[in-house]
Amino acid sequence: MRIVPVRVIEAAKPRERNVLQMALDTDETLDAKAVVAHIGKLDGVEACAIMFNDGLSLAGDMPERYEADGLCAMAPSLLRRVENHMVETQLGALRAMTLSCAKGAITFFMHDHLCLAALHKNSELGPDIRDRLGRTVQELSRQYSHPA
Repeated sequence: MRIVPVRVIEAAKPRERNVLQMALDTDETLDAKAVVAHIGKLDGVEACAIMFNDGLSLAGDMPERYEADGLCAMAPSLLRRVENHMVETQLGALRAMTLSCAKGAITFFMHDHLCLAALHKNSELGPDIRDRLGRTVQELSRQYSHPA
């Protein structure tokens, strides 16, 4: 009888997900365009756009039929103005702002110098989706600095 040594093969340790990967439930390496693609797959989201606080677009896939580029460009300044007045209220910090329109709804999330616009598929975004989008824009704002 011949004894053959057994080699122990260690399983590769799974790579830990970063905050952005956890928010979007993926192991994929994420840049702004990949984030837009993942957000578009979330329940209730038709499309999204990510822009700097001066309105400069970072990435997005908003359908042209809505002609929402101008709205997305001015949204960061509108959110800043609303946020400045929130201090006077007892409602707490502004987390998001939804515009409900005749042909759709769009919710804007802002953190520091980045704004994320999520176009709704049908009606309201669920609380879990809102939370995930809020975490996403927070993490993106850490990763992207405003261009010089």
